[in-house]
Amino acid sequence: MVKNSPNAFKYAVIYALNPVTIIIVATLGFTDSLALLLLMMAIVAYELKIVNNKDIITAFFLTASVSIKPIALLFYPYFIYKSHNKLMFTITSIAVGLLLNSYYLLGASFESIFEVLALILGKVTTGHQLGPLGIGSFSEIIGFDLVKAITVVGVVLMPLIYLLKIN
Repeated sequence: MVKNSPNAFKYAVIYALNPVTIIIVATLGFTDSLALLLLMMAIVAYELKIVNNKDIITAFFLTASVSIKPIALLFYPYFIYKSHNKLMFTITSIAVGLLLNSYYLLGASFESIFEVLALILGKVTTGHQLGPLGIGSFSEIIGFDLVKAITVVGVVLMPLIYLLKIN
């Protein structure tokens, strides 16, 4: 691990510009790193003292992250609770969410919107662990979807724990 190293930024750039990383993200559709980058930008925007309108900027980056990977929804309760202008944060989140997802919303019927929402809910509650690789294979072995049950409980408990731990 690199702590407070002047080379840390160089190492991060080398990793980000690594051709293997770019090929994997581009061809296989692994967008986790981009969603994580936007989530980290939301955190940095919130933590910086010199940023004006930090609620708007934080809401923008957080909603962009959610638009890429819905698992970032878990951070909304924390940021709404800590925001100075909750109404502005909420309005910005809704506006950015509608803008970034307008392609799907405008081209969809009501039935397909409900299907998309069901898929998003399934994605948030289960993630990728239900595939034939990795942790998903344990579910097939034991015959019970233990991974899904643990994930659903975790998704419910994590925001509650965040809210209880806030100073």
